[in-house]
Amino acid sequence: MSFTPLPDALLTRLRREPGLCILDLGCGDGRFGRILADHGADPVGLDRWGPALGSAARVVGDVVRPPLRTGCWSVAVAANLVRHLEQGLGLDRIVRTWLDLLAPGGDLFLLEDAPGGRDPAQSNYEALQALLAGLPGRGPLLAWEEFQPRLDATGAHVVAAGTQDNGYALDAASVVAMLESGTPGRDTPAVALAEAIRRDGVACGRFWWVLLRRKGGAG
Repeated sequence: MSFTPLPDALLTRLRREPGLCILDLGCGDGRFGRILADHGADPVGLDRWGPALGSAARVVGDVVRPPLRTGCWSVAVAANLVRHLEQGLGLDRIVRTWLDLLAPGGDLFLLEDAPGGRDPAQSNYEALQALLAGLPGRGPLLAWEEFQPRLDATGAHVVAAGTQDNGYALDAASVVAMLESGTPGRDTPAVALAEAIRRDGVACGRFWWVLLRRKGGAG
């Protein structure tokens, strides 16, 4: 999934530096990278899977231990990635690792879909993410109120943060097809959710974002 519109803080950086090379951590199939590119950026995707497996990665490697030089990236972004790294990996250490990739004054943006859908289509999206969270390497939606206290141990300076509506358009037919593929019977949660999406649709709700810098870096 992805995010639109981008937070103003990120848009400001993109406008100030056209053609900016951005590290897209955990880029997946590149949907978020394409939005960055639409705003004139040159995203470099890092992902554990290579292009042969549907990834948009230009660098193949683990986001927990990025195979990259430290101290040279102006901007790094992690979109819907933090919640998938929650299980016992040491979030404070991971965020410090990402901050170490940044050049002086560099920006780290974290963006995450938030729980609490306000209408049936948004509730369906939340149910979809809850269902997918049962798969290996996935995690449930992460609330800002849950994540914020954990920043204290990261050594990060919170420059700005916010919550806003996510207008990214989802393809309900593709989601339904995914839910129904390989489903063994009519009484499964996947099929029930597919029927709810046919009836009410599926839509992203709110998302939170935060801009981090290393403490002591240029403000």
